[in-house]
Amino acid sequence: MPQVLYIDDEPDILELAEIYFAERGIKIQTATYALDAFKLYEENAFPVVVSDARMPGMKGTEVYQHLCSQYAFKGHFILVSGHYESHEKDAVPAGIALVFTKPIDFDELINTVIDLLKT
Repeated sequence: MPQVLYIDDEPDILELAEIYFAERGIKIQTATYALDAFKLYEENAFPVVVSDARMPGMKGTEVYQHLCSQYAFKGHFILVSGHYESHEKDAVPAGIALVFTKPIDFDELINTVIDLLKT
Protein backbone atom coordinates (compact mmCIF):
# COMPACT_ATOMS: atom_id res chain seq x y z
CA MET A 1 0.00 0.00 0.00
CA PRO A 2 1.47 3.40 -0.99
CA GLN A 3 2.33 5.61 1.95
CA VAL A 4 3.01 8.88 0.14
CA LEU A 5 1.06 10.85 -2.44
CA TYR A 6 3.36 13.17 -4.41
CA ILE A 7 1.74 15.93 -6.50
CA ASP A 8 3.73 18.02 -8.96
CA ASP A 9 2.99 19.35 -12.43
CA GLU A 10 6.56 18.55 -13.54
CA PRO A 11 6.78 14.91 -14.68
CA ASP A 12 10.58 14.91 -14.32
CA ILE A 13 10.31 15.67 -10.61
CA LEU A 14 7.74 12.92 -10.14
CA GLU A 15 9.99 10.46 -11.96
CA LEU A 16 12.91 11.38 -9.70
CA ALA A 17 10.69 11.09 -6.64
CA GLU A 18 9.60 7.60 -7.68
CA ILE A 19 13.24 6.52 -8.08
CA TYR A 20 14.49 8.01 -4.80
CA PHE A 21 11.55 6.78 -2.73
CA ALA A 22 11.77 3.29 -4.26
CA GLU A 23 15.47 3.12 -3.38
CA ARG A 24 14.49 3.69 0.26
CA GLY A 25 11.63 1.18 0.14
CA ILE A 26 8.84 3.74 0.40
CA LYS A 27 5.86 3.21 -1.88
CA ILE A 28 4.45 6.33 -3.47
CA GLN A 29 1.81 7.29 -5.98
CA THR A 30 2.14 10.39 -8.10
CA ALA A 31 -0.23 12.86 -9.72
CA THR A 32 0.41 15.78 -12.04
CA TYR A 33 -2.93 17.48 -11.33
CA ALA A 34 -4.85 18.14 -8.15
CA LEU A 35 -8.01 16.44 -9.43
CA ASP A 36 -6.05 13.26 -10.15
CA ALA A 37 -4.56 13.47 -6.66
CA PHE A 38 -8.00 13.70 -5.08
CA LYS A 39 -9.11 10.56 -6.93
CA LEU A 40 -6.04 8.72 -5.68
CA TYR A 41 -6.66 10.00 -2.14
CA GLU A 42 -10.23 8.65 -2.25
CA GLU A 43 -8.79 5.20 -2.97
CA ASN A 44 -6.07 5.37 -0.32
CA ALA A 45 -5.98 7.86 2.56
CA PHE A 46 -2.24 8.54 2.43
CA PRO A 47 -0.56 9.39 5.74
CA VAL A 48 1.85 11.76 3.94
CA VAL A 49 1.12 14.09 1.02
CA VAL A 50 3.87 16.06 -0.74
CA SER A 51 2.70 18.82 -3.07
CA ASP A 52 4.26 21.43 -5.28
CA ALA A 53 3.23 24.91 -4.15
CA ARG A 54 2.52 26.35 -7.61
CA MET A 55 0.64 24.25 -10.13
CA PRO A 56 -1.83 25.10 -12.87
CA GLY A 57 -5.38 25.12 -11.58
CA MET A 58 -4.73 24.79 -7.86
CA LYS A 59 -1.96 25.89 -5.50
CA GLY A 60 -0.47 23.43 -3.03
CA THR A 61 -2.04 25.30 -0.11
CA GLU A 62 -5.43 24.94 -1.82
CA VAL A 63 -4.81 21.21 -2.27
CA TYR A 64 -4.18 20.97 1.47
CA GLN A 65 -7.30 22.93 2.34
CA HIS A 66 -9.41 20.80 -0.03
CA LEU A 67 -8.07 17.57 1.48
CA CYS A 68 -8.93 18.84 4.94
CA SER A 69 -12.42 20.08 4.10
CA GLN A 70 -13.52 17.32 1.73
CA TYR A 71 -11.65 14.28 3.05
CA ALA A 72 -11.00 15.14 6.71
CA PHE A 73 -7.26 14.86 6.03
CA LYS A 74 -5.35 14.31 9.27
CA GLY A 75 -2.01 13.23 7.83
CA HIS A 76 1.21 15.12 7.23
CA PHE A 77 1.38 17.59 4.36
CA ILE A 78 4.68 18.79 2.90
CA LEU A 79 4.75 21.77 0.56
CA VAL A 80 7.57 22.03 -2.02
CA SER A 81 8.23 25.36 -3.67
CA GLY A 82 10.75 26.94 -5.96
CA HIS A 83 9.38 30.37 -5.11
CA TYR A 84 8.46 30.19 -1.44
CA GLU A 85 8.70 33.39 0.50
CA SER A 86 7.45 33.63 4.05
CA HIS A 87 5.67 36.92 3.32
CA GLU A 88 3.49 35.61 0.49
CA LYS A 89 -0.20 36.54 0.70
CA ASP A 90 -1.25 32.91 0.81
CA ALA A 91 0.83 32.13 3.89
CA VAL A 92 1.20 28.50 4.79
CA PRO A 93 -1.92 27.32 6.63
CA ALA A 94 -1.60 25.75 10.04
CA GLY A 95 -1.25 22.00 9.73
CA ILE A 96 1.26 21.89 6.89
CA ALA A 97 4.18 19.97 8.33
CA LEU A 98 7.05 21.55 6.42
CA VAL A 99 8.01 23.62 3.43
CA PHE A 100 10.90 22.41 1.26
CA THR A 101 12.47 24.59 -1.40
CA LYS A 102 13.56 23.56 -4.88
CA PRO A 103 15.87 22.17 -5.98
CA ILE A 104 14.71 19.31 -3.80
CA ASP A 105 17.18 17.49 -1.61
CA PHE A 106 15.48 14.11 -1.94
CA ASP A 107 17.58 12.55 0.84
CA GLU A 108 16.41 15.23 3.28
CA LEU A 109 12.82 14.97 2.06
CA ILE A 110 12.77 11.18 2.38
CA ASN A 111 14.33 11.27 5.85
CA THR A 112 11.62 13.73 6.87
CA VAL A 113 8.92 11.48 5.39
CA ILE A 114 10.35 8.48 7.27
CA ASP A 115 10.20 10.46 10.52
CA LEU A 116 6.63 11.58 9.80
CA LEU A 117 5.50 8.02 9.02
CA LYS A 118 6.62 7.02 12.51
CA THR A 119 4.21 9.49 14.14
